[in-house]
Amino acid sequence: MVLMVGHEPLVLQVSAGALLEGDTVTLRCRSRQDNPVTRVQFYKDEKDLRGSLRGTELSLSPLELHNSGTYRCGGWVAPGTSLSAPVTVIVHELFTVPALKGPPELIDGSPLNLSCLSTPSPLRPPAPLRYRFYRDGQLVGGPQGSPQLLVPAVGVSHSGNYSCEVRSEGGAVRKSSTRLGVTVRRVPLSGVSLSVQPPGGQVAVGDRLVLSCTVAMGSGPLSFSWHRGGLGDTAEHWPLPGAAACWAQ
Repeated sequence: MVLMVGHEPLVLQVSAGALLEGDTVTLRCRSRQDNPVTRVQFYKDEKDLRGSLRGTELSLSPLELHNSGTYRCGGWVAPGTSLSAPVTVIVHELFTVPALKGPPELIDGSPLNLSCLSTPSPLRPPAPLRYRFYRDGQLVGGPQGSPQLLVPAVGVSHSGNYSCEVRSEGGAVRKSSTRLGVTVRRVPLSGVSLSVQPPGGQVAVGDRLVLSCTVAMGSGPLSFSWHRGGLGDTAEHWPLPGAAACWAQ
């Protein structure tokens, strides 16, 4: 369907259907009596447009929200110059700006579930969308058809500023969410204990003594310091990674 407005010698024709972001629309400037039209110019909000001008047509593609406005065309049609009546063009959102939802704080080892929420336009059947997820500007998920990002078990390195981007199929329309700060905290250490083999720690010279330091709860990289005597004695003192044991002979 084509929309024509006014009774001036020149007519600006625009599609009368709903226009959404990413669409292509062609504005046609023609004579009401189908006389030849030359030296055509197009105007938006009374400002001259240069755009993709092809004779008596102006193509707008892909449409963006800022293309909304009042359009008209001018040109020479016998017996002189003429200006069409204004036509209002409204470009609707294909989908809303996404909002990223998720927990701002997590414990090391717990799952992270982020949702990129965007509402499609009710003016047209929903089209497939593609989702991307970023942490500190680096892609960490997608492109994918699901608006969910699931990390089964997070570590401290998963802390950062997350955002998501939604794209139309083909990528003509792209919108990004604001950033969501996520902090992953370590589980505090507790239940640190020292065990000895053989029990009691009584050994003869030349026998082997095994000391085991264990942690009942905690997360993140661990290091152990071993001391002989009081905590201030450093005759035997070195870091060992992980849940380790030392042998003193």
